[in-house]
Amino acid sequence: MAIAGADDALWPSPTYAKAITDELHAHHDRYSSKALVHPGAGHGVGTFPFLPEGTVDPSLGGSRVGNAAAKEQGWPKVLALLADIQR
Repeated sequence: MAIAGADDALWPSPTYAKAITDELHAHHDRYSSKALVHPGAGHGVGTFPFLPEGTVDPSLGGSRVGNAAAKEQGWPKVLALLADIQR
């Protein structure tokens, strides 16, 4: 699973997240893969959802609200992917 913020100011993570999953699909990888791109989120979307949201470094893009929403929405998907891999 590749998780990216649509407003990532550090690098073009949405483009790379999609490229990673496209490559896996093209090679018929046996595991499911998915790119999750969250609007309003910046570079810091890939951390744990239940930690307090600090200040957002403007150089990383996104907003506190956007990053928090991305973490909250993405976390169950990460857990589901891990559960699927364990089967």
